[in-house]
Amino acid sequence: MPMLRDIVATLDDFDDEAVIYTDGASPAARAAAITDAEVEGAKADGLRYFLEVALAKDAVIVWSEWRGGAEPSTDDKLMAVSYYATHDAYLPSTDDMATARIEPLNDFRGRPGTRPAIADSTAKT
Repeated sequence: MPMLRDIVATLDDFDDEAVIYTDGASPAARAAAITDAEVEGAKADGLRYFLEVALAKDAVIVWSEWRGGAEPSTDDKLMAVSYYATHDAYLPSTDDMATARIEPLNDFRGRPGTRPAIADSTAKT
């Protein structure tokens, strides 16, 4: 069975309607891009939903656009797709991350919390 890395490296070979199933998020995780008819077999093999192929392709396209049209390596694609699958958001560019700043959240009682939040450094306070 192919690894997640293999599936991501060959995304363009898969139909947009296919869905990626894996047994984990690591590059070495077993993975398959399957159709609706193959879901039960994938689950029987210990695989679970990871991300739709169309969304994975979008994550790679956005990664490239946000980096001035750079051609992503397989590792870049894997990071972009895994980030999207985990956060339901596109992987920020390093420029976006450099201009963000960390600010503490308040807990539900209004006390200062310890969990950081990313805030736009250009926002007026």
